[in-house]
Amino acid sequence: MFAISAFPALVQLCCLPWLPESPRVLIRRGQEDRAVQILHKVYGQNVPESVIEDELESVHQSMRSENSSRYRDLLRPINFQPLIVACMLQLMQQFSGFNTVMYYSATILKMAGFPSTKSATQFSIAIAATNMIMTIVAIIIIDRFGRRKLLLVSFVGMIVGLILLGIAFIFIVGLVKITKDSCAEYVKCGACTLDDRCGWSSGSNVCAFKTDRAFSDLTGNCESKTTRDRAGTWLALASLIFYVALYAVGLGNVPWLVQSEIFAQGIRSKAGGFATATNWVCNFIISITYLTMTLHITASGTFWLYAGILLIGFAFVFLMVPETKGLKLEDVQRLFTGNHKPYKRAVATPKPAADDSEVAGENAQGERGDVMAAYRGGDHRNADSDSSDDQGTSAGAFGASVSSGYQPKQFKTSVTTKADAWIQQTVL
Repeated sequence: MFAISAFPALVQLCCLPWLPESPRVLIRRGQEDRAVQILHKVYGQNVPESVIEDELESVHQSMRSENSSRYRDLLRPINFQPLIVACMLQLMQQFSGFNTVMYYSATILKMAGFPSTKSATQFSIAIAATNMIMTIVAIIIIDRFGRRKLLLVSFVGMIVGLILLGIAFIFIVGLVKITKDSCAEYVKCGACTLDDRCGWSSGSNVCAFKTDRAFSDLTGNCESKTTRDRAGTWLALASLIFYVALYAVGLGNVPWLVQSEIFAQGIRSKAGGFATATNWVCNFIISITYLTMTLHITASGTFWLYAGILLIGFAFVFLMVPETKGLKLEDVQRLFTGNHKPYKRAVATPKPAADDSEVAGENAQGERGDVMAAYRGGDHRNADSDSSDDQGTSAGAFGASVSSGYQPKQFKTSVTTKADAWIQQTVL
């Protein structure tokens, strides 16, 4: 079984010889010619040289910015608040209890009354499939509904799922701490089988020590016989699937996306590393405490504790996390300065499309940067320029149109150069 997990790694290993080297690494080594070759391979041989030159300048500027930044810069107000947001989202991702649900899904379903380890494992595969499918759904809808809205919906749905899961375990196990001195004190099979010392006698309907020779039918499995037990079992499965689906839609994806959008280029790698470390530290904490908590505060109490943590997370997102959909880095950074309140102010939206004369006037000073913005579909970076010929005006107008959130079909300026023709052919 464990050997199967080596197959994807083997496929990746076989594909690595065809993976191009990072242009950033090549430039750092002084091999700029090879970096240009890689960029042509990535963007296509017909890409204008201005696009390649702009990309090279961007890499150089980014490297200079990264080399000049220090970890203490994270304490600056413009970086510290985004860092708090990124770390809290990563913390909530783990303290929601999701990974424990995935790690111990078969164990949880067995506790919930599924008759055998095999059937519990089969249903745990359905839970993992739900995670995969809803992750794909999240990729499709995240730019339509926005990061903040998906997070809030995800938190609410997960809280509901965990509350229902706790109720299901009351039906199956009861609010019983697995710390009894005698196995006979467990009156439900679910609670009995959680104690490693005990086994359930289905014939006598009692719990006894596994070493007790008076019972020959002691087992670690529980079969749901009563209507109440069966209802609890299927409620546990349904609530688990609902919980996992809502996690995948929001909290499973959005923290990583927001983390990549809220930091300035020079500090992004350091801040991202700090937030990712927070994620793994919390993962370790939650993994080693889950089973212990189920023994001491019951399974229901554990799930409700996670729900309480998610309620705090909901309040944090509502009060502190702004919407970053469709915003440039400069606009996002403004959201973390001053007295911006995400829950009071409408999401900042790009400027509406201007007419042709206004666009031409606004872009007379930025031809090369706007060519790159048009090529990337709106990922605009301001760039100094020393000319304002027709190519810059036309490409700049197209870049402004794309970056303002309007569809390319609304672009009216005529094509006057080969670069403009290539841009429209590529992007449109």
